[in-house]
Amino acid sequence: MQPRIETAEVDSFHLTLTREALEETVADLAGELPLSLDPDGADLVLTRSGGDCALRFAPLGGGLALIGVRIRNDEGGVFFSHVLARLLAEHEGDLEARLVWNAAARNTQGTHAPVSFRRGRPLPPGAPRLENSLRATALAGGEPELFPSPRAEGGAPDAPATDENEIRRLLERARAEWAEYQRLKASRGGK
Repeated sequence: MQPRIETAEVDSFHLTLTREALEETVADLAGELPLSLDPDGADLVLTRSGGDCALRFAPLGGGLALIGVRIRNDEGGVFFSHVLARLLAEHEGDLEARLVWNAAARNTQGTHAPVSFRRGRPLPPGAPRLENSLRATALAGGEPELFPSPRAEGGAPDAPATDENEIRRLLERARAEWAEYQRLKASRGGK
């Protein structure tokens, strides 16, 4: 019996790329996997022909943003590893998911195997989750209202940030964009 990902329980993801890059990946994999890239309204849906796996992309600016992930009955984990993981690696994407395999030995955490990508790199099991790293940095920066601490609710302590400079840069960018949004809203008479 070949191992199969029965389902991927996706907690969070972030991936943006150009339509050309997506089409190039589909063309590159044509010899290995029967893939199709089809429009669905304004979105594009990448599927494995005859399978239960799909990625949905929506237009964002001049590119595409991943807005949906469905991994089911993925024989050998091929769609996950050859398509989704490749796109995450090539375009510095993020993913937090639990893969439920039909082979118990592959479910390293009892019922599932955790998988994490941060900025295109797979993380080892047990690495701090992205939201814990962001929370720790936000708390250190004096903005605890952005990410309430689970300690206040009796949860586990926060994990340390693994790439503090990148997280600080992202938070600074988010603060600047929020300030710009507020300025534009005020100039239009909004509340």
